[in-house]
Amino acid sequence: MARSDDLTDAKLATVSAETDTKIARLEGKIDTLAAVLSGKMDALREDISNSDKYNRDSRLMIMGSLIAGVIALGALFVAVATYGDAVFSRGMSVREVIQNTIKDYEGQKAKK
Repeated sequence: MARSDDLTDAKLATVSAETDTKIARLEGKIDTLAAVLSGKMDALREDISNSDKYNRDSRLMIMGSLIAGVIALGALFVAVATYGDAVFSRGMSVREVIQNTIKDYEGQKAKK
C-alpha cells in the first residue's frame, strides 16, 4: 500500500496540474479579450476621425452661410441708403396727390 506522503504528493501534483490548466485558460481568455478590445479601439478611433471630418465640413458650411448672410445684409443696407430716399419721396408724392384729390373732391361736393 502507498504511503500517505506519496498520496499527498500525488494529490499536490494533481492540484498543481489543474491550477496550471486554469491559469493557461485564463491567459487565453485575457489574450482574446485584449485582441477584442484592441479591435474595438481601432474601430472607435476610425469613427472619431470620421466624425471630426464631418464636423469640420459642417463648420465650413455654417461659416460660409454666415458670411453670405452678412454680405447680403450689407448690400441691403447700401441699397436702402442709396435708393431709399427716392422710394420714400415717391410715397410722399403719392400721398400729396391723394390728399389734393380728396380736397378737390370735397370742394366740388361743397359747391353743389
